[in-house]
Amino acid sequence: MRFTSLWGDYVGRVSAYACRHVDHHTAQEVVSEKVARIEHVATAAPRADVAVTTR
Repeated sequence: MRFTSLWGDYVGRVSAYACRHVDHHTAQEVVSEKVARIEHVATAAPRADVAVTTR
């Protein structure tokens, strides 16, 4: 969940960085794909084969 909130805080900066290095359309695709992956991971059930640790 922490990464999701960090992504929300910095998505604008990531998008701007991507736009400086690739065309606008490609940057939008990359950022959209990343958002979709983060949303999927954030809502996915924990896997039994992966240990979860908290600090």
